[in-house]
Amino acid sequence: MSGLTPLNDALGFVSQHPEMFFPGKVPNPLDCLQHLLVEVLALGAPDAVVRRLDNWWVLSSSFDWFGGKDPNELFKRIIPIPEVGPNASRVEIVLAAFAQSVATYGRSTGRLVVQGEPPGEDVWKEMTPSTRAISFRFS
Repeated sequence: MSGLTPLNDALGFVSQHPEMFFPGKVPNPLDCLQHLLVEVLALGAPDAVVRRLDNWWVLSSSFDWFGGKDPNELFKRIIPIPEVGPNASRVEIVLAAFAQSVATYGRSTGRLVVQGEPPGEDVWKEMTPSTRAISFRFS
């Protein structure tokens, strides 16, 4: 595999190349939400619920689409998702690169603020009946 250079700062790479992740080349919550919804369903979720609470977006499911993976790693690495397509990658790192605040809840992992300000109790309350949920907001 000569010619390939390991990507040591995947989060930095993603944040410097929005054109690779957004059709309009401008980061926005609806594109992130669309990709996240496709990811969750492609990984086997029987359900996905989207809610908007003020400027927070919440996607939750009875299915833990993290599949036992370390939540911190999912938000820091470019991870292929062949279930979506041959060149597709998971969207968690895109959220971490472009959203102002990101949090996740997992029944087995509890609450985790990935970056920015934590959501308010109303958002956490929306997330906690789920097996897995992500909330995020853009500025």
